[in-house]
Amino acid sequence: MDLSQKLKTTAVLQPLTPLEALRLLALPLQDPQVSPAMPAARVSLFLSGAVFCGYVAGIRDEAEISYIMLLEHDEAGRGPGVNIIYLPIWAVVAVKVHDADQFLPQLSRGKIQAQQATPGIAELRRKISDELVKLRTVLQTDIKLEVSWQTLSQDGLSLLGLYELIDEFMKVTHQCIQDEFKRIAFKSIIGTIRFQNAQDPEIILDDQLLTIRADLKLLEKGRFTLVELADALETVLEA
Repeated sequence: MDLSQKLKTTAVLQPLTPLEALRLLALPLQDPQVSPAMPAARVSLFLSGAVFCGYVAGIRDEAEISYIMLLEHDEAGRGPGVNIIYLPIWAVVAVKVHDADQFLPQLSRGKIQAQQATPGIAELRRKISDELVKLRTVLQTDIKLEVSWQTLSQDGLSLLGLYELIDEFMKVTHQCIQDEFKRIAFKSIIGTIRFQNAQDPEIILDDQLLTIRADLKLLEKGRFTLVELADALETVLEA
C-alpha cells in the first residue's frame, strides 16, 4: 500500500484519544464454544521510557482515572505462559495500532463495514441493474445508468463508496421525480446517469449525460450529503 492509499484510509477516520482507541479495540468477551474467535487488534502503548505491546484485555474505570489490562504479545513464542500488564491510562503517552486497516469497523465506530460486507463488482452490477429497472418503470424511458470503471480503484472502500453513492443518489432521484413537473424535466434533459470517481464531488449535465462525481474511497466525506445531492439535482432540472 503506497502513501496515497494510506492517506485515503486515514481520511475516513476521526482522531481518537488513546483511551477511546483502546476501548474500541478491547478484546470482546465471548465464549469460544459459542462463537468463533474474532481478530484481535495488537497495540503498542508508549510510556515515558518504555513500550508495551499486546492486546487490550480489559479497562477498569475509577472516579477520575481508567486502568488498562494488557495481554502481552509473545512475539518470540517463548511458551504457554500468560503475561499481563496493568497500567493507568495517564501513563500512556501514545498508542500505536498495528495493521489498523484490518480494524476500520472498530476504529470508525461501525461507519466502515467489515471487509466481508464490502460489495463486490458482481453485487454492484446487480445494484445498477435493479436501480435501472426501477427508474425506467417510473420514467417510462430507456434511460441508462453507467459507472466509469476506469476511474475506480477496485478496493473495498472504493466499492463500498460507489454502492453508497448509487443508493443515495437514486433515493434522492425518486423523491425528486414524485413531482410531475420535475419528472417531465428529468425525462427531457437526462438520457444517461454516470457515476465517476473524482477528487471533488460534483454533478454535471452535458448533452443529456448527467455525471455524478465523488471521491469514493473517502465514503461520506468524499461525496455530497443527501441535502446537497437534492439541491444539485434540482439546480440541474431548473437550468
